[in-house]
Amino acid sequence: MKVSASTNLFLRPFKWLRKIRGFRLVYTPLLAIVLFTAVMGIMLGTLHLQEKNQQEAALFRELSFAKQRIQLRFTNNLELLSTINRELAASEDQAKLKQIAYEQAEELVLNNHEIIKIVSLGQQYQQQWIAPANANKSDWLVKSQSDKATNDALITT
Repeated sequence: MKVSASTNLFLRPFKWLRKIRGFRLVYTPLLAIVLFTAVMGIMLGTLHLQEKNQQEAALFRELSFAKQRIQLRFTNNLELLSTINRELAASEDQAKLKQIAYEQAEELVLNNHEIIKIVSLGQQYQQQWIAPANANKSDWLVKSQSDKATNDALITT
């Protein structure tokens, strides 16, 4: 009995160790996979948030730049219209200066797609002249539709 009692005392820790070893062999890879998946999920989520923030910042910069460009164009157009107005007001009887102001107004309309036409009104709000004379600024629409039809025809042939 002494041998068996000493044997039991000697073997008990090894049985417990064998149980732990079996637990480690089975669950360690599973635990590693779960931890790896969790860490990768956290990393992907963090990278996704960073990319989203960068895209929002880039969009904000582009919108700010576009806003500044539009404001600058409107300011320039306002200055040109003021200049044309002053020239017309100063040249009531001089036909040559009126013609130059009219040509500047027509050039302004042709060079700026946001202005369709300029209408000059007299003292009693009667129309004096229109720049440009034909007032057909929808050429870009007709042209884009004809280009699309041409491209469609080229694709089908």
